[in-house]
Amino acid sequence: MGVPVSHLGDMRTLFDGIPLERTNTSMTINATAMWLLAMYQVVAEEQGADIARLTGTTQNDIVKEYLSRGTHVFPPGPSIR
Repeated sequence: MGVPVSHLGDMRTLFDGIPLERTNTSMTINATAMWLLAMYQVVAEEQGADIARLTGTTQNDIVKEYLSRGTHVFPPGPSIR
């Protein structure tokens, strides 16, 4: 199912003891991708990581959200375009 992350404290707890500079993280999320990536970067900076060495992926796929959950911010037609 995943891990609930509501604020920076949750992100710190999640990655406590995990060196983000040496970890490849995949966040298969949608609408919150940018927000969670920003918190991820803050935690990495707090760890003293070189931001240029961070690796991983984020996902903000509007069409997938529609197909898997039946929810959408934008209707499928404009999203596909």
